[in-house]
Amino acid sequence: MNKPRSPSVLTDKITLDQTDYVLELNQDQIARFYLPLADTLRTRHMPGTRQVIAIAGPPGSSKSALSAILAAILRKICPDPVIVVGQDGWHYTNAYLDSHVVHTQGETVRMRSIKGAPETFDTQGLVDFLTRFRATLQSLKYPVYSRTAHDPIPEFGEVPAGPCLLILEGNYLLLDQPGWRSLHPLFQLTGFLSAPNAVLVEALGQRHRRGGKPEDWIAQHIQTVDQPNIDLVMRQSISPDFTIIKQSPTMIERITFDRVEPL
Repeated sequence: MNKPRSPSVLTDKITLDQTDYVLELNQDQIARFYLPLADTLRTRHMPGTRQVIAIAGPPGSSKSALSAILAAILRKICPDPVIVVGQDGWHYTNAYLDSHVVHTQGETVRMRSIKGAPETFDTQGLVDFLTRFRATLQSLKYPVYSRTAHDPIPEFGEVPAGPCLLILEGNYLLLDQPGWRSLHPLFQLTGFLSAPNAVLVEALGQRHRRGGKPEDWIAQHIQTVDQPNIDLVMRQSISPDFTIIKQSPTMIERITFDRVEPL
């Protein structure tokens, strides 16, 4: 069988998080990094099966953008459907977060005040979804996080029936903590995005502004929620199969293959 031909450029219009925000594509970055990485991922997908690629990294590392671009390329060269699913769909609802507390740093606080921390996700629900995904070729519904309602929408997304390559992206997918560890055996391949702290903070500020947040809220949220989560992910994630090092919110510096040999 002839090897599928990779596109020389990517001209797709790619939007993020069910919004009208359109990614600006840097064709030099596409050619240097995204096309070779997508080709490497394609060669490690077994056609006719269901497999999961996990893309993890700290808040602000642009996991959603990278996953969307990779999926757009893979759809052109992979024989099976390719979909992107976000960990954020398994956020507990705001109603749940408002009615539950968590003990952290010697204090008891409402879960809503630390929304985005590992404790605010339904990890067992995510484990159950991936287990079903791996065990059947039937179509499956899954929740999607709404960036306008700021709440997950149950059964908004759907995995088509049949073989599929699923790119799962999220902050805590490789976290070495109870609950999150149960995900790791369900991944066939794992990637991790890394960037200097200043780059992550800059990207988070831009994201919050696109969401209409005021500057005082942004500064407080980054200091009390985002920064601790950045530190946690960088400190307590397991080693991935490959690492993508960013030099700016939109620019990759290099990709290192830790447990997978590049082609």
